Amino acid sequence: MPTTKGKIYLGTILVSSGSTGAYNPNDFAGTYSWYIATEDVYKALPSTVALDGDNVTRWLDQGLNGHQFDQTLLANQPVYNTGEIFISSTNQNLILANADIPVGGLIGTMVIATADGSAAYRVNIPAGGDYKLATSGTTPYLPSSSKAVIGVYFAEGAEDASNSSSVINYFVNNGAAKLDYGGVLNFTDFWRGRTEMTEMPLVDTSIGTNFSNAWAYCTQLTSFPLLDVSSGTSFLGAWYGCNSLTLFPLLDTSSGANFTYAWYGCSQLTSFPLLNTSSGTNFSFAWQNCSQLTSFPLINTSSGTNFSNAWYGCSGLTSFPLLVTSSGTNFSSAWQNCSQLTAFPLLDTSIGTNFSSAWRSCSQLTSFPLLATSSGTNFDYAWRGCTQLTAFPLLDTSSGTSFGNAWYDCSQLTSFPLLDTSSGTSFNSAWLGCNQLTAFPLIDTSSGANFGYAWVGCSQLSAFPLLDTSSGSNFSYAWYGCSSLSTFPAAMFDSCQAINYTDAFTNCALDAPSVKNICESIASAAATYSLTNGTLDIDGGTSAAPNAAAQTAINYLVNTQGWTVTTN
Repeated sequence: MPTTKGKIYLGTILVSSGSTGAYNPNDFAGTYSWYIATEDVYKALPSTVALDGDNVTRWLDQGLNGHQFDQTLLANQPVYNTGEIFISSTNQNLILANADIPVGGLIGTMVIATADGSAAYRVNIPAGGDYKLATSGTTPYLPSSSKAVIGVYFAEGAEDASNSSSVINYFVNNGAAKLDYGGVLNFTDFWRGRTEMTEMPLVDTSIGTNFSNAWAYCTQLTSFPLLDVSSGTSFLGAWYGCNSLTLFPLLDTSSGANFTYAWYGCSQLTSFPLLNTSSGTNFSFAWQNCSQLTSFPLINTSSGTNFSNAWYGCSGLTSFPLLVTSSGTNFSSAWQNCSQLTAFPLLDTSIGTNFSSAWRSCSQLTSFPLLATSSGTNFDYAWRGCTQLTAFPLLDTSSGTSFGNAWYDCSQLTSFPLLDTSSGTSFNSAWLGCNQLTAFPLIDTSSGANFGYAWVGCSQLSAFPLLDTSSGSNFSYAWYGCSSLSTFPAAMFDSCQAINYTDAFTNCALDAPSVKNICESIASAAATYSLTNGTLDIDGGTSAAPNAAAQTAINYLVNTQGWTVTTN
């Protein structure tokens, strides 16, 4: 029920304002406003008190300044029930209006009391916008599994620990949990999005097992306390987006299995502790965009199976440790954009199947180790943008099916090894921009279907080998811009049923015999397989005009099979 101001005190009983022996928060230095769910909770204005099950329209300040929480939109109103306000659904929140926040922001202490526990936090609530006490979307979550709040207290200025303790005791005496979160197992989302929090208190998390997203988007935290998280098994997204953290403590994470997204976007961390991650199986996205890390510790990753995006965007790393990755199967984008790495260790990647974008844009690597990649099936984008590689090792790629963009823009490679690409079906853009290659090996491309853009801009190639293109279906732009390519073999496409050679040989330097070889081979295939309405471009650059034999083949393609053929 509503109460008379001056009669609510922090103590075990209610006493009058003239009494002694009780704490009055209005007498505490810096008290700004405070709220208790047993008092002055309204479902309608100006004076209809909320009963169990009612929506909450206003929660009055028990202090002297009248800074009430409001929510006028029905769909966003929390629900009152027996001394608790439940802010639990997608849109529910209570708003402290911008006009109720000090001009310079509210910098001080905030106490949140719930049925799971109560704690005092250092906060910085900026001026210029409303403050929402909420649970979802981009607004703060509540540190409570039931999402029920019992009391809230704000004080300006330096923290007075004694005052905060008195406030907490009062809230406990009015229904908040006596335990300092010591009874909570699941801390999922507890402090998620508390962007106003500048300091996390040392609460009891000792029996907690799930810390998923617990402190995600706490963007004003610069440090973190040495909490007891020894029982924690899931740290999924625990510190996601804590982009002001400059230090991280040596927490006991020995039971942790899931570290997915754990420190994603902690972009101010310059070092990382030697955490016990021996039970960890999933490290995907764990340190993505920790862009200020200059080194990484030799943590125990021996149980890890998923390293997808683990160090993506760690652009400050200049070296990488010899981690145990022998159980890893997924390395997609693991080191993408680690643009300061100059060398890479001989990790055990022997059972890895997915290497897509694994070392993409590692633009300072000058060499690459002979990793065990025999189980790898996906090499899409694996070394794209490794612009300083001058040589490439004879990796075992025999299981690889997809090589799209694999060596795109490896612009310092002068040669390429005879890799086993016999299982490869996609070579789309595989060597695009490898403009220092002077020769190309007779790799096995017998399973290849997509050769679109495969050798675009390989401007130093003067001759090309007789690859097996029998499974090819797309050669659009395949040799576009190979401006030194003068020699091309005969019979290259005799067994190929492709009809898409759009700009395939545009801007090359093909001599007359090579133009003849291409036209005759494609015409032969068109006759054998009744290929109609195709497109073939051998124009631009310095390529020769068709000789008589080439023109005969072109006439057949155009006049009999309905092709469009463009030449110089």
